[in-house]
Amino acid sequence: MRVWFDGLSGPAVFLYFMLGFGILFGLVGRSGLEMGLVGGVVFAALMTPVVLSRRRKLGGITLLRQISLATKTGKLPGLIDPSRWLPVLASRRAGLRRSQRIGGIVFTLAGIAAALTSLEPRVDLLDSIGLAALMFVAAGVSAIPPIWRIRQITRLEGRIRADYGLPDA
Repeated sequence: MRVWFDGLSGPAVFLYFMLGFGILFGLVGRSGLEMGLVGGVVFAALMTPVVLSRRRKLGGITLLRQISLATKTGKLPGLIDPSRWLPVLASRRAGLRRSQRIGGIVFTLAGIAAALTSLEPRVDLLDSIGLAALMFVAAGVSAIPPIWRIRQITRLEGRIRADYGLPDA
């Protein structure tokens, strides 16, 4: 997913946030699709500058697309500048570790909140045990993709350090 998102232009990022979150808010919320799209515009207006400034800070669309593709395939695109690649890979690895720690907790709490709002006032003990087991499994599953990506990034960093004769970090 990261490869195509890293290549989006500024207006496309705005439309992605506006339509994606606007339709989601409109369908889930009780205020209707129109208010959801208004909320999506507000969310997009706040998030687009954040995404674009972070992208510029990390080296631009071209570099991020190359890094995403190299992470996905495991192959370097020829000659690279390790001084530009290694900080971006370290930043992605740190973000994935944060996601791994916090993602399961947030996913579990959001699932419990959604279940509690949709359940009847009277809940059987068996229902709550099943709900807890489901949330536990979901939290574990949400931690698996970051582990896989962290391993890919670590391998890629190792290849860059070996190919360019850099010491291990």
